[in-house]
Amino acid sequence: MSIIQRTEHLLAETERTLVGLANEAGAARDYDQAASLIELARKIKQLGEQFRGAASKVAGAPNPLDALMKLDPAGEIKVPIRSRNKLGQYPRFVREGDNLVKIGWSKSQRAEYEHKSPKRLLAVLCESLTSANGKRIMMDKVLPLKGPATGAAFPDYQSYVCLAWLKFSGLVTQHGRQGYSLPKGIELEKSVETLWANLLTR
Repeated sequence: MSIIQRTEHLLAETERTLVGLANEAGAARDYDQAASLIELARKIKQLGEQFRGAASKVAGAPNPLDALMKLDPAGEIKVPIRSRNKLGQYPRFVREGDNLVKIGWSKSQRAEYEHKSPKRLLAVLCESLTSANGKRIMMDKVLPLKGPATGAAFPDYQSYVCLAWLKFSGLVTQHGRQGYSLPKGIELEKSVETLWANLLTR
């Protein structure tokens, strides 16, 4: 196993360990500690993604420095705009009233975009994930999600906003195109409420 592969394995194992500790803290009702551990796990995940991206570029570029930066006539280093997403700035999530807001970066438009989803949809999505009893679910099998009171369908993009936040927070695991599942032992609804309370507001 190469040094790069060992580093990737170490970061992935650290992320899994932190998620496990967060689950233990949640089970002990130490929700502040659980939220802190989830946030740390998220940062480790981002670090791993950044490392893999940088390593792949270095491996394929004749001059890694030229692949990442450009020099202007004055000799100043300029970082390409598209690198902003590589630095882990996106996606970002905030709450606005009872809405979850996802702030992303559009490569084609080279600008931020926002998608919103009502908090009540989170409860519906969590119920669908929890009812799978640890099995993987395919989103195309459960969409559109519907409000329990009215039976009205939520727009699919709103469901994916909620799912993106759950993935970002380490509460849901994606298995490529094979669906999504919950980490073992996680109390999804309690964890969601804790993280929701700690979201930045605007």
